[in-house]
Amino acid sequence: MKKKILFVEDDTDLAKIMVSVLTEEGYEVSQASNGEDALSFCATHTPDLIISDVSMAEMDGFRFLEQIQLQERLKSTPFMFVTGFEVAAGVKKAKEMGAVAYVTKPFDLDNVLETVKTFLK
Repeated sequence: MKKKILFVEDDTDLAKIMVSVLTEEGYEVSQASNGEDALSFCATHTPDLIISDVSMAEMDGFRFLEQIQLQERLKSTPFMFVTGFEVAAGVKKAKEMGAVAYVTKPFDLDNVLETVKTFLK
């Protein structure tokens, strides 16, 4: 059975690349462009891993993670951030909130894939 990944990113070009790469690796990938859409998706689906941008309109990645953690069915789902911000405070906040990884953009796709594989074993 394919592992399911939800990729939440408002940059359409980056989203296309990541969805394509992850799909080629054999994952079933769904994509949302913001936290609100991602929450709607999660209302009826249970991903094995969530990868989210931090900075998005309507609901940022931190708020999205907070909402995921309020749901019993989803709160143990590994959550990984990808972001253009390398601020130490952001990394610290992500870890304190329970994110399993915090990868900064531009990122090395091999590194991202290795991180994904680690949390989907």
